[in-house]
Amino acid sequence: MQLQTQVRPEAAGLVADRVRRPISLKIFGITLVLLVMMGLISYSATVSMHRVNQQLVLLSDHYIPLDQLEGQVRVHNLQQILAFERIVAEGPGTASFDDVSRLVRQHVSTPDACGPDEQTALAARLRETYTDRASRRMASYERQRLCGDLKVGQAQALVDRALALPFVAQDAAQVQKLTRLQVELGRVPQTRESLHGLMRRYLADMRQAGGRRGLESLQEALDAQRRVFNRESRSIGRLLEADTREAAATAHRLERRAFWFNWGVTALAVLLGLACALLLTRNLVRPVRQLVQGAKAIEEGNLDVRLEVISADELALLTRSFNHMASGLKEKEVIKETFGKYVDPRIVSGLIGESAPSLQAAKRPMTVQFSDIEGFTSLCEQLTPDRVVNLLNEYLSAMSQPIRESHGIIDKYVGDAIMAFWGPPFVPADRHASLACLAALDQLDRLQAFRERIPDLVGLRRGVPAFNVRIGISTGEVTVGNIGSESARNYTVIGDSANLASRLESANKHFGTRIIISEETFLMAQADVEARELDAIRVVGRQAPVRVYELLARHGQLDAARAELRDRYAQGLRAWRAQAWSDARAAFQACVACCPGDGPSALFLRRLEQMQALPAGAAWDGVWTLGEK
Repeated sequence: MQLQTQVRPEAAGLVADRVRRPISLKIFGITLVLLVMMGLISYSATVSMHRVNQQLVLLSDHYIPLDQLEGQVRVHNLQQILAFERIVAEGPGTASFDDVSRLVRQHVSTPDACGPDEQTALAARLRETYTDRASRRMASYERQRLCGDLKVGQAQALVDRALALPFVAQDAAQVQKLTRLQVELGRVPQTRESLHGLMRRYLADMRQAGGRRGLESLQEALDAQRRVFNRESRSIGRLLEADTREAAATAHRLERRAFWFNWGVTALAVLLGLACALLLTRNLVRPVRQLVQGAKAIEEGNLDVRLEVISADELALLTRSFNHMASGLKEKEVIKETFGKYVDPRIVSGLIGESAPSLQAAKRPMTVQFSDIEGFTSLCEQLTPDRVVNLLNEYLSAMSQPIRESHGIIDKYVGDAIMAFWGPPFVPADRHASLACLAALDQLDRLQAFRERIPDLVGLRRGVPAFNVRIGISTGEVTVGNIGSESARNYTVIGDSANLASRLESANKHFGTRIIISEETFLMAQADVEARELDAIRVVGRQAPVRVYELLARHGQLDAARAELRDRYAQGLRAWRAQAWSDARAAFQACVACCPGDGPSALFLRRLEQMQALPAGAAWDGVWTLGEK
């Protein structure tokens, strides 16, 4: 069964927390700002280009055509004067001026009729109609006059269309310039008509007079009118040139302004985008980096780490969750540390974690150890309860340390007794017997140092009681797992091998030994320990006999006297089983002589006194039955 950690109220409240500024909203906001900046750039570029286009339209569709028309009017006027001069020089023709004018008007009715092709067609018609050169000169004069008037009308129409443009109507300066140009153009038809009238009058008077005599005053008026036309033409040209240059300069200025404005807004957008990206990156990376550092701290074992909540987005929830996780881990470690004083820490890990070995019940080969204090009940009668508890705690601490160091599991403390076991998955399957035996030998080694502390622990300087320990070790298949009720369970081992370990611990009283191990234990651990076979016994609760061994020392560390004892004891045991009572007695007496106080040898000598009464050859299996647990 695994422990379920309760969720604290503040941790559960994380689910209900609202993210005030989620990351998605931050990204959307930055994207929206950048899109607005891009839209502003596009709009400003469109407006600027539209204004530039307006000036270009004004230039290409009005000022430049007006300048061309003004030049064409001037050319037609000069050609008209030139035709007039030729008529005056050659004399009037036979045709009347009005007849020629009507003929020319049939060909010149639109500005497009003033081209070279139309002029060629008119010349062909005049040759068919008039044979004299003077009449054709008069027709050329009339054509130039009509073309000039048409061009002036076309120029006035262009000015009117320019004034009708919406962007021009909203620009007072442009309206003023075009109005002034319109006024100047409005004078040209009157000046041209006056000049034409003087020319016709001059030709009519010259026809009547038969020459140019007496026309000096009219000539002067004609020259004066020509000068007036030239002044007006130059004035219009200057106006058109100034307006054209100003419109071009305005278009250039608007284009440069649009260029720098667009680049300025673009640079501002880039800086703003970088600032937003830097801010967003800082707000995202800093908490993430903090979480990484916190995770590394926990990985290194620092469960006191707490992270500062520095945002109001999903990372804030993650940071708070991390803090609650760290608190939970710390609480779990406290539980493991505290609970580990009562239950082996590896069992605790399996109870409160998911990565520990499975704690489900299963049959496994294990080595079980029971240890007990000899005469602890009588010892307790001599001490006060607090000193008994103090003594027992110190003893259990000293005896538990070798078990933990050899990777054993302390199953339970029963008064002064300790039950422990070794086996998979906590130790390798081929090492649990050796580890249990080595731990038992280490316990006896530490017992001597513990005996020296007993006077201080019990407060006695004289009459300090003897303090001996008995240990039983058995190896075999047991059932291991969580065993108990729904309200209380224990991870323990049960089975015949566990019971046998308890019986072997008690058998030490019969043999006068300290550590007895089963035959299975000896067979698995014989490469690591030294032992002697004690006997074949039948314990309470088990019908099958078991050979038992006394654990003597680590492998290669047995002294010569005990080695001799082991060998002579083995001889006596063989003679005993062969019912060679004399040989057995001699061998066991040699053991006592070699090692006075050897309990198993003394026991067999006592048994031999009883066995001499047994008839020779009687059915006997050599197994001794123990009558007590």
